[in-house]
Amino acid sequence: MNAAKEDFVYKTPQTAKFSQYIKSLYDINDEEMDEILRLVYFIINEDFTFKDIIEEMQTIFEIDTIEDLQIMGQMLMDINNNTRMWILKGFTPEEILNYNNNSKVDNTNIIDIKTKKKNWSK
Repeated sequence: MNAAKEDFVYKTPQTAKFSQYIKSLYDINDEEMDEILRLVYFIINEDFTFKDIIEEMQTIFEIDTIEDLQIMGQMLMDINNNTRMWILKGFTPEEILNYNNNSKVDNTNIIDIKTKKKNWSK
């Protein structure tokens, strides 16, 4: 039950990639990185905007180039899209998107309300 611990940080391939990237640019230890990830997860789960995440990262890190900001932004977006959220009943935005894209509507079961007969033209 590590997840119940207060200092637990859920690790995903996305957070691992982000952590590795940040550590390649800045002198930061594992504990500091975990604290940053906890902050990112907090911002995501409290339904702040993506702009809020970027602004928070800019207060923590001195981001030298637009390229670094774009790379960091893409990694943070990947973390956001693969984070389980209460508001999505424990699903990730990526899972919801994939579910919606894979759902097919069966037009053969459409019934005209006025005539109460199947509408075969659809």
